[in-house]
Amino acid sequence: MSVLRFRDPDTGQMEELPLIGPAGPPGADGPDGAKGATGAQGDPGPKGDTGSTGPQGYTGATGPRGAVGQPPGVTFRRGEARITPVANTSTSVGISYSGFTQSPTVFCCARTTVPGTVTSCGTGTAPSTTSSSVNVRRSNTTATYVQWIAVGVGSPSTQ
Repeated sequence: MSVLRFRDPDTGQMEELPLIGPAGPPGADGPDGAKGATGAQGDPGPKGDTGSTGPQGYTGATGPRGAVGQPPGVTFRRGEARITPVANTSTSVGISYSGFTQSPTVFCCARTTVPGTVTSCGTGTAPSTTSSSVNVRRSNTTATYVQWIAVGVGSPSTQ
């Protein structure tokens, strides 16, 4: 490297001044080098704190309870009805009962000492939960007792 030596006019000391010219234009970039190996992975950091629990949701009020009732069961009712029939005509009489929650099935039978004169005995159609009808047809007008039984779903404690 070349230097220029001169004396400083104020101090009289010898000074050196390097002789460097103005900077030239930059040169072209060189090619990229090969990628280096990946370094070792460090230890995992500490686990963060668990967040706080959010507010509890709204729970609605419990509705009113229904009344306690008897469990439904098989219910039987029985009875006897007296019919004075018209000869050779189906004659009916109404019967009543209680304790059914659905319409029961009603069965009947004529009670007579002369069964040959009773030509039919049966129940009316569509019994309700409280009543039905029973029918007798006989060849004469002798009063006849009809025994009946109703069977269905209801509450055994209701009489």
